[in-house]
Order: sequence, then structure tokens, then C-alpha cells
Amino acid sequence: MGFYLGNLFIAWYGVILAFSFMIAFGVGLYLAKKRGFNENTAYHLVLLIVPMSILGIRVLYVIYNPGTPFFAFRDGGGALMGGIAFGLLTLFIYTRIRKVGFFTLCDFIVVGMILAQSIGRWGNFTNGELYGWRVDGGFFPFVVDIGGHNHLAMFFLESILNLIGFFVLLQVLKRQKTWGTTSGAYFIWYGTVRAILEPFRQNPDLAFGNSSIIFNQANFLIALLLIAFGCAILFLGKKGLLNQEHAALLNKPREEEEVQNERNPETL
Repeated sequence: MGFYLGNLFIAWYGVILAFSFMIAFGVGLYLAKKRGFNENTAYHLVLLIVPMSILGIRVLYVIYNPGTPFFAFRDGGGALMGGIAFGLLTLFIYTRIRKVGFFTLCDFIVVGMILAQSIGRWGNFTNGELYGWRVDGGFFPFVVDIGGHNHLAMFFLESILNLIGFFVLLQVLKRQKTWGTTSGAYFIWYGTVRAILEPFRQNPDLAFGNSSIIFNQANFLIALLLIAFGCAILFLGKKGLLNQEHAALLNKPREEEEVQNERNPETL
């Protein structure tokens, strides 16, 4: 599904995906600025993480579907787990360069990310994909008509659960005492959501694109790993073993700026 802009066809999936990235950026930027973080950091991250995440989405899809031309983007096809993995790897490298704690930034990012994932799932609806078992009865948006038969609307179920997760993570971030708590909660929540929903997508004819049942089994295992990763983060955070350094990311206090200006009047 899509529309034409002159002779150029614009897919609704791409529009929704771009909008979801904008939402994630806006939410993360707002939360970071509210806690005194320099907004330039957010712009650096969006320029790095967004393209790497898109690359990861495509890379994992091609791995799942051997023989798929990598650069045939207009033919569709993507795997969200790959985007998450590439995005986190990019963030890790960035924090190593800045010498700050990984989770001091990840905590803001995951809150915006889970909201973006909720919105982005509607792109699957416009593509006519991400449905589940055939069912009797039901109504849209919980079920969708595919070939004259009702099927579970997996995109909608995940979208709703991710939206609930967004409000949960907002409260976790507000109340957390150490960096990493929100990130751990995100991995546990999202991993649980995917682990619950993946078994309902076992029909290979209804999987992502031309993927086989292996696609769903792999995602189920990855979901379990996400849960374990989230639990490990919470455990390490409780033990005080996570890097909490973030001074380099904060805005310079006004008093420090005034002292600096007094010492270097020529810079005024």
C-alpha cells in the first residue's frame, strides 16, 4: 500500500517507519533534556543509530532468507531484531568513545524506541503481513481478513503491548535510582512480548515475507535471550557493577560558565 508523488511510489510502510523514528528521537530528546543532558548528544546518536538500525533490519532479514538480494529494498523485507542489535552496538561504540556509561544513554533511548516499535507495527498492516493463526469470528483490529479467512492480527497485538510498555518504562525511568534499570526493564518487557506472540506466527505462509518456520523459532530464541539480558542488567545494577558515569553528557552548569567567562573575558 502506498501513493505516488509524481512518478515516485511512496510506500506507507516507509512513511510509518520514518515517523516512528522521529517519535523515538523526540521522546528520547525530551527525556534527556529534562534531566540536564546536552541535546547535541541526541543529534549525534540519531545520525549514527538510525542508519545502522535500518542496515541491521535488512541484514538479519537477508540472513533469514538466503538468496534475497540485499539492495532490493523496494521489494520489502526486514527483521526488527537486527535493527535493535545494530543500534545497540552503535550506541556501545559511541559510549566507549565518549567514555561514559552505556546505560546512561540507553535508558532514554529504549523509552522512545518501544513507542516507535508500537507505531511501526502498523507498517506491517499496510504491507499485508505479520498475521497469525486462522480463527473463527473476531473483528478488526484483533483479526484481519486474509484470503477470505480471519487471522490473528499479530501486528496489532504487539503494537498494543508495546504501547503499554512505553507507559511502564516512563514510570520506571522516573523512579529508578541507578542507570540501567529502565534498559533492563525494556529488554525483559519486549523479550516477553515477542516470546508470547512468536508461537502464534508459526504458519510459514503467514510469516514475514517468504520466511519459513525457522524465522519464528529464531525470533523466539532471541526473545528469550533478551529476557535473560534484561535480568542480567538488573542484577548487575543492583550490585553496583554498571558504569554510571555521565558527566561528559550533561550541560555545563551556569555557575561554571560564569567563572569560565570571568577567567577568559576575550571569549565574550
